[in-house]
Amino acid sequence: MSQGDARRLGARFTAKTVRVTNGAVLDDLREDWIALAGRASEHAMCQTFAYCRAAYDLGVPNDGTAWLLTVFEGSKLAAVWLLQTTREGLFQFLWPLGSGSNDEYGGPLLQMDGERELSQQILAEAVKLRADVFQVFAVPAGTIMCRALEDFQLPGSVREARSLVRYKLTFAHPTTWETFLGSRSKSFRAGLKYDLKRLETLGPVERNWCRTPDEADTIIDWVFDQKKKWARARGYRSGRIFNGRVQEFIKHLSRRIDLNRDPIVTYVKVSGITIAASINFIDSRNIEYAYTTYNEEYSTYSPGKLLIEYCAKVALESERDFDFRMLKADYKDRWSNAVQDIKTFTITMSLKGKLYPLRHLVFQARVGLGKLRRQLVGSFRRDSRQV
Repeated sequence: MSQGDARRLGARFTAKTVRVTNGAVLDDLREDWIALAGRASEHAMCQTFAYCRAAYDLGVPNDGTAWLLTVFEGSKLAAVWLLQTTREGLFQFLWPLGSGSNDEYGGPLLQMDGERELSQQILAEAVKLRADVFQVFAVPAGTIMCRALEDFQLPGSVREARSLVRYKLTFAHPTTWETFLGSRSKSFRAGLKYDLKRLETLGPVERNWCRTPDEADTIIDWVFDQKKKWARARGYRSGRIFNGRVQEFIKHLSRRIDLNRDPIVTYVKVSGITIAASINFIDSRNIEYAYTTYNEEYSTYSPGKLLIEYCAKVALESERDFDFRMLKADYKDRWSNAVQDIKTFTITMSLKGKLYPLRHLVFQARVGLGKLRRQLVGSFRRDSRQV
């Protein structure tokens, strides 16, 4: 395809795909992009201009290429999607360009009017880019974009969808924190008061969010240091918390938004010492509890619970819901009152790409062999003791 050429999509919309070679390509769309977010039925922070611009600031991993897909209705921006083509191992991937975690809520930013047609058209534009595998991460089930991905047909391709559950604490806006607490059990309310009083015996307790980039940097580094410490103690050496790009991305993002307005980095301190903190992504409807941790030396004081209470209260007071994201955890069960399926889509785009789904079989075989080996070794040791 000829990149940069506009293509008319029927009588209403015109699409254009541009290879992004400098930030000015994105900056030229800044005001239109921000206005489009206001016309979307719903969007995540990872679809906003500030988030995508911060991602581009860090460059495309593995010397890949950034692509900006746009659809206009006349002179009005109707859809936008920042993608990347990048190589990992045997495969050339087509992914949204983001923090590097590859677990942000996926999909393009679409205006509400004509959303169904826009979702279909921008998908058709995306698959014109050259790649082996196209992946769209964490798409909320039931949305128009999810249905478009479920219905999308690419001749000769293999498509798979992997599902996870998203946990949320939703509020009946407008309401107050006291009204919300009144809907919870007496033991739940008493537990919050008890934990705070116990922590206050150690010194003054502060629950707040960072208002300056320098302050945010300090807490961001603390969060990732704590999470790495926790992971290493349990034998983990890889994953998104060890991806230096994610940590640097969040620092870049904090410099592109109004920290006085958006509680991106929240914390609990006692006597000025940070004992719990979280990194949150903010959109018009949700505060997304993206990365959180606490100092295990203070675990008996439940600092994580006190942090959630603070963040959830901030969400309520700003007329947002509180999003615990995916993966099951006991604390999510205790706090959440709504769940939603989230789907990650993988679409093969080449003959070589068809090998990609086989990785699950290889992984399962390795896991099975490892389990069998452990069983055999255990059996041999038991038999040896009996001889």
